Amino acid sequence: MVWRNDGSANDGEPSESIQINVSRGIFSIVLGDESIPNMAPLNLSIFNQDNINVRVWFNGGGQEFDLLSPDTSVNSVGYAIKAKSVEELPDNIVVEASLSSALKSKIDSIQQLEQNIQQLEQENAGSKQKVTVLEGKVAALELTTAKISTLENKIATLEAGVDRLGGVFTSYNSVEDGYRRIHSFSPDSWSAMSIQNAPSGRYGHASVWTGSSMIVWGGEVAGNAYLSTGDSLNLNSNAWSEVTPLDAPSARSSHSYVWANGELLVWGGVGAFGPTNSGKVYNDSAKSWRSINNNGSPSGRYENGTVWTGSKMLLWGGLNNTGLLNDCFVYDPSTDVWQEISINNNKPDVRHLCSLVRVNSNKVIIWGGVGVDGALGDGAVLSLNNGIPDASAYISTNMTGAPSARRGHTALSIGDKMIIWGGGKNQSQLYSDGFIYNPADDTWSSISNVNAPSARENHASVWTGKEMLIIAGRGLSGVLSDSYAYNPKTNSWRQLEGSVGKRFNSTAVWTGKFVLVFGGDNGQRLIANPMKLNPSPSINLFVRE
Repeated sequence: MVWRNDGSANDGEPSESIQINVSRGIFSIVLGDESIPNMAPLNLSIFNQDNINVRVWFNGGGQEFDLLSPDTSVNSVGYAIKAKSVEELPDNIVVEASLSSALKSKIDSIQQLEQNIQQLEQENAGSKQKVTVLEGKVAALELTTAKISTLENKIATLEAGVDRLGGVFTSYNSVEDGYRRIHSFSPDSWSAMSIQNAPSGRYGHASVWTGSSMIVWGGEVAGNAYLSTGDSLNLNSNAWSEVTPLDAPSARSSHSYVWANGELLVWGGVGAFGPTNSGKVYNDSAKSWRSINNNGSPSGRYENGTVWTGSKMLLWGGLNNTGLLNDCFVYDPSTDVWQEISINNNKPDVRHLCSLVRVNSNKVIIWGGVGVDGALGDGAVLSLNNGIPDASAYISTNMTGAPSARRGHTALSIGDKMIIWGGGKNQSQLYSDGFIYNPADDTWSSISNVNAPSARENHASVWTGKEMLIIAGRGLSGVLSDSYAYNPKTNSWRQLEGSVGKRFNSTAVWTGKFVLVFGGDNGQRLIANPMKLNPSPSINLFVRE
């Protein structure tokens, strides 16, 4: 039996072709889809055969077709049934007579395997007592772990200088006048997390901390090859699980994303067909996606600034097919409503790759990025009212003492101030300096360069509540693997232990105790390589001489 897209019954060269898009040698087509020009309806009786093959003829625009060999064997049935559970399938929809001989053989093998498993379960019934003994040992180990945790908590209370604990006190200093050091707790070093079932290597992806897991979603694996997949890494079990692909957003990279109220909001970005203005919300508890309303949404864009205002997702600027942008929108996930914020007074120039940082809960700072003529070194402040920017005017940031123009830098909130570090004007002009901006008095102050990291761009960074961490990145001599911590209170740098592996364009999340790093580029290929570190410094125990 023969089916051809042009409707004829012979098995020779076809008379009509179907136009399809091919990307990197990969294409997809639904056979029998009559909405496609030159596509004949598919006779379903063809799937009654045990052996089914697909033959493809290729026509690159000429008059003759080329046969692509060999033919491809089809091993699946002609129907797919989507149901929440198997209980929803009608009775007798699959019977033995409808199964192929190969499938019947596989079912027989499975039934034999089930019998073998039952026999093993019977033989191992006597091992339950051993399991009970093992559980007792595990309980004892958990008790020991709890005692260690209690000791760690006591040590954590001693972080603010020199506090006494039963005649012994701790200090981050290696020497204390009049006291003798009796022990040192070594700092943690970078360690690898599980790669079993981990997402593929990528960049331009979303990465958020849920309170128990790190979710990674989307991104790009090569030029014009985008992803719509994601996974979640549970910190306690060190195990990855899939983020459901059912109803997930279309594949994209460089998209907006925030984590708020137990949900991951994904919007915009760039995909195979260019910038998009679509988005969805992933509810981590329900393990499901829902759509974001498109009414009143911004135009499609990517590499725009994004920040959570406390109740809204705020988007500013970016890039699309019309050029650079400097408009402002907020999205309220509780009402599924977009609102454009039209502010014309003191409006910053159009740009992409800029930073958006929320400070002191009621201000958002826009700074840096790339404009029409290259890297920018200016910014503006938006005041928030119930999570919505004040539409009266932008307040320009002071240029006196400000950082030089840059992109690929760190910009983090450190409470009521913003800290900027690194980045560059271009790839050959990178910086290793840092600055703190105080919006209360519109002033910049430089930070120490002593023991600071070397110049770099596109590094990962997080704020721990006490320190800014700078992780890997791309330097003047290539891709880097070192990491550093900066303490604004002491205005000092220290290098972190171990190597995170060469990488740039990675993402990092802060768990409250550990920093987790994922993805990026090592200079030769895209990587996954999830890594973990407790960045706490070494602690020394002292007694009086």
